[in-house]
Amino acid sequence: MLIVRSENKVYFWSGFRRMNDKQLLTAMERLSWSEDLKQNPSWQHETADENALLSLLKGTCLRFLNRIPEAKAMLTDNVISHDLVILKTCENPDTWPLPVAHYELAVCLWQQAGGQDGDKAGLRQCSEELAKIEKWESFDLETRVGLKVTTARETLRRCGIQAS
Repeated sequence: MLIVRSENKVYFWSGFRRMNDKQLLTAMERLSWSEDLKQNPSWQHETADENALLSLLKGTCLRFLNRIPEAKAMLTDNVISHDLVILKTCENPDTWPLPVAHYELAVCLWQQAGGQDGDKAGLRQCSEELAKIEKWESFDLETRVGLKVTTARETLRRCGIQAS
């Protein structure tokens, strides 16, 4: 879908980070249009990878709105729950939402733990999510996400949290 594809670019260029709350809410509204069957009846025919991508983008917006429990639920229930094998069977598949969702979930866990001086158990959970990405097969955005994972891993190491 057009809206999902344009927001996809916003993710790629770290645009959500630059948005204020009003802009993030506008992005959420635009993303919600995609799955509104009254306005967009063709959504019911969209593939699993499009659904995963939409939920990843919405989860990212929720994280930046500091709605962490909602973001975590969106990511785990609507993205990470997808089977990679199923996504690969889509025509022109986007498989990057799955590993990127693990990164976004790691950031949520980091924030929920309280950051570098936060709860060690929460920081270990964050590290476990990063480990999943580090073991992932090659994917689009791997280089960009890989830099974020490397930085996150180094930050966790300085907090006393070693890779699992």
